[in-house]
Amino acid sequence: MTSNDGFWSYVHDDNTASFDKIVELGRDLQRVYQMISGTSVSLFIDRDALEWGDAWKSVIKSNLGTVAFFIPVITPAFFQSPVCRSEFEAFAQRTDAEGLRGLLLPILWISVEGLEDEATEDKLIRTIQDRQWEDWRDLRHEPRGSELYSRTLEKMAQRIKKANEDADSADASQVAAAVVTDAEDEVNDSEGRLEILARMEEDLNSWVPLLEQVQVGLQDMGDVAVQSTAEIAADPRGRTFAGRLLMIRETAKKLQTPADRIESAGAEFERKVSSVDQGVRIIIESAPSEIADDPESREHFESFFDMIRALGATTDTVDTQLSGFIDSIAPLQKQSRDLKKPVQAATNGVTHIRTTLGQIDAWIDLIDSTELPPDQD
Repeated sequence: MTSNDGFWSYVHDDNTASFDKIVELGRDLQRVYQMISGTSVSLFIDRDALEWGDAWKSVIKSNLGTVAFFIPVITPAFFQSPVCRSEFEAFAQRTDAEGLRGLLLPILWISVEGLEDEATEDKLIRTIQDRQWEDWRDLRHEPRGSELYSRTLEKMAQRIKKANEDADSADASQVAAAVVTDAEDEVNDSEGRLEILARMEEDLNSWVPLLEQVQVGLQDMGDVAVQSTAEIAADPRGRTFAGRLLMIRETAKKLQTPADRIESAGAEFERKVSSVDQGVRIIIESAPSEIADDPESREHFESFFDMIRALGATTDTVDTQLSGFIDSIAPLQKQSRDLKKPVQAATNGVTHIRTTLGQIDAWIDLIDSTELPPDQD
């Protein structure tokens, strides 16, 4: 990536409904930022472009010293997009970890139910509430070039400039290195690395059932959706609006139980992955020296590495399953809002898992780049 990269995260349908104003605003903000800072910025706007995905993966796998800003355009549809949610939550975690919270700048494009509800259970809403988000609801109706339009963009550009100045003054790489060093010292004082490895293996074994719960739940929900679609088409009750609504409400009840299991398992999986991130990195980085000192430890490390790779493959499968489930439920979702609650619960669960993908991919990259001593056997 270049030394200044910005990410403009939004839902395509929102941009279409706003007559392309969301994308236009992003490009204008890029120009204003360059004007007031004297620094060029590469703004990733087109979510479908290959460059977006490549740059985003690079951000999640590295520190944030090369990122100018990440701006999510908040709408009701943004909360319903698993991709947008996972990007937001992953970036929020990184900014918290590296002390660069100012690089995350949410903007409210249209009113969102629950955003001002302090008792909300939606993790994404709670994260936004904890940040200094900008209210751009009035800007939706402003013509380009109006005074409000110009002043709003300049205000945001100044915030970006200040956030980048703060990032420059706090060397992100040094902060990250200090965290790892402190964690390693703590490990040395409390237990040996092989003990850490054994404990980590046990944790990984406990994570697999959580992922299986999510997979089975998604399959169950997909089966219910397909069966209900067929029943509505065949049942005489489906010929009337009232009868069809009653059948869909019955379907929603059947979906809620597996949806709740998915949400709970996904949240627990994310918590476990996040809690051991530093320990996993220490284990991987220590493998060459440990194996050199004790060749018999190779088997333990290689087993650990294999489990990490398998974990990455399974999370990718879960991600694919969600897409299949959403496709199967789409015909029913269009007919009643009663399905919103179970579908959102399932989406929340998988979003928790998607949030961990960057961490797991980073572990795998670290494993792949680690050179182990030659096998003496």
